[in-house]
Amino acid sequence: MPDYKKMYFMLFNAQTDAIGILRQAQRMTEELYLKDKPEVRLLRPDK
Repeated sequence: MPDYKKMYFMLFNAQTDAIGILRQAQRMTEELYLKDKPEVRLLRPDK
């Protein structure tokens, strides 16, 4: 019989790790973006 508890925890831990990796990547890219001091302009559609 499959060990469903083990399977559940393995999947849960992998998902938690993946979320952590994505959050870290987002923080790093946001820091890179802000470090370059981007020029922010509001674009308005032609009327």
